[in-house]
Amino acid sequence: MALILTALFLLVFATAAGAGYDLSHWMLAVKQARHEAEFEAVSAVMEPGRADGKACIQVRRTVPVRMSRAVLGRDSFEVAGRACAVQVEVKEWTEGLFPLAVRALGPSPGFGLELGQAYPLELIEEPVARTLRRGIMEGYQTVPRRVGMALKTVSMSPGEIEIAVRERIASDADPAAAGLDGYSGNGRRIVAVPVIGDGGTMAGVAAFFLESPTRAQFAGSYLQGGRRTAAARSGYFVARVVR
Repeated sequence: MALILTALFLLVFATAAGAGYDLSHWMLAVKQARHEAEFEAVSAVMEPGRADGKACIQVRRTVPVRMSRAVLGRDSFEVAGRACAVQVEVKEWTEGLFPLAVRALGPSPGFGLELGQAYPLELIEEPVARTLRRGIMEGYQTVPRRVGMALKTVSMSPGEIEIAVRERIASDADPAAAGLDGYSGNGRRIVAVPVIGDGGTMAGVAAFFLESPTRAQFAGSYLQGGRRTAAARSGYFVARVVR
C-alpha cells in the first residue's frame, strides 16, 4: 500500500512539474506555518498548553494543478505545511542591536524596568561614527557585542541621531502610535536595545518601543524579525523551526 501511495505521489509530482506547475503554493504553506510558529499571533489552530515551549501550526491549502484531471480525476488537491518553533536566546551579536542603550534599574530578568514605561536612551560609543545612521536604521554594528562586555556611552548631540530615529519611526506602518497598547505596525519601532548594568557592563538586551529620539518604552523581550515581542520577560530571542 505504501509503495502504491509513493508511486502515486511521484506520478502527481511529475505531472505537475511537467505541466510547469509552480510549487510556490507548497512553499507558501510552509512559510506561513513558520511565521505563525514565531509566536507573533495566537491562532485557533495553535496547540495550546505545550509543556516543551514549542508553538506549532498546521496550514492547509487547496491548490490547482494543470493536467491533474487525467491522473487524479480532479483539478486540484490539498497540500499541508506543519511547523513547530521554539524561541532560542542569543547572547552575542555581530549585527541587529540598536546603537542607543538604556540603564538597568535592577537585575535580570526585567532589569527593574516597568513594561510600558519610557526610559532615556544613551548613545553607545562606536569606533566609526559615520555608521551611526545605519545602526539606527538597520541595526548595523562596527564591533561584535556580548553580554558582560563593557559599554561606554557618550553625549548625544541632536541632529543626525534625531533625524535617523524619526526616520526609523516614520518607516513603521503605525508611526502615530503612542505605545504598544493599540500598536498595529510592522515592528520597525520595536528595537533590540542593549541594557547597561552595574559597572557599565552589558547586562543583556531587551525590546523597546521607540517613543521619540531620546526615549523608548520598555516592551519586554526582543524577537528577531518579529512584529511583537517574545515570550520571556527580557532578552533577545530567535525563532527556530525544530519540526
